[in-house]
Amino acid sequence: MNSDTTPAQGPVKGLNPLPTSTTKPPVPVHAPSKPAPHRPKPFWRSKKVLIIGFVIVLGVMGWWFFLKEDKVPNADQTKTATVEGTAVNYPGNWSPLELSDADKAANVMLKLSSTKPTGIFVWRAVKGPLDKSVKISDLPNQIAESLSKEIPGIKVTDKEVTKVGKLEAVKIRYERTDNKVLKKSIMRVVPRANQTDYLTFTANAADFGRLEPTVNKIIASYVSFVEAHP
Repeated sequence: MNSDTTPAQGPVKGLNPLPTSTTKPPVPVHAPSKPAPHRPKPFWRSKKVLIIGFVIVLGVMGWWFFLKEDKVPNADQTKTATVEGTAVNYPGNWSPLELSDADKAANVMLKLSSTKPTGIFVWRAVKGPLDKSVKISDLPNQIAESLSKEIPGIKVTDKEVTKVGKLEAVKIRYERTDNKVLKKSIMRVVPRANQTDYLTFTANAADFGRLEPTVNKIIASYVSFVEAHP
C-alpha cells in the first residue's frame, strides 16, 4: 500500500510542510513610494523678491541721506538788507558783510557771505551808462578777455547773453585754483540806464552746486530792486 506517511517515519520530506517559527516568511512586495509633492515657496519668500526688496530699501535710505546732506541749512529762511533805502531779501544761509573802505571806493552795493557751505556774493555798480556804440552781443567776449587779464590763472568755461528780469545781461562762468582748491564763479553783468551792475557769486567747486539755487533767489530779489529803481 502506497502511503505518504508510515508510523515509523512520519511525514515524508519535500511535501511543502507548513511554515514554522524557523521559517522566514516571504518579504512582501510593495509599490515604490511616491515623493511628496513639491510646494512652491510663498511669493514673499522668493530669493529674487528678497534681493529686490533689499536693493529698494538701500536706494531709499541712500536717497534720504543724499537729500539730508544736500540741503543747505537755513536756506528756507529769509533775511533782509537795505540797499539805497530799498529792502533786498536773501536766503537765511547768507549773512551781510561790512563794507570796507576799498569796497565803498569800488561802489560795492552789497556783500554777502555763506558758511557751511562756503560762498561769497558781491554786487558792485559802475556808475554811468554804457557808451551807445557798445553792442550787448560783443560784451561776452570783451568781459571774458578782461577777466583773463585781471585774474591770474582764470579759465572762462562759458559766456553768453542772457536776461536778468526784463534786462539784457551777460553771464560769464569761470574757475580758478586758489591754494590748491578749485573755485567756481558766475558773473552777471547787467547794463542799466545810469549804471552797470556786476553780480558775482564764488564758491568752492564742491559747494557750488548746493549754493547756486540760493543765489538765484538773491538774483530774483535784485530784479525786484531794479524794477523799483529803473
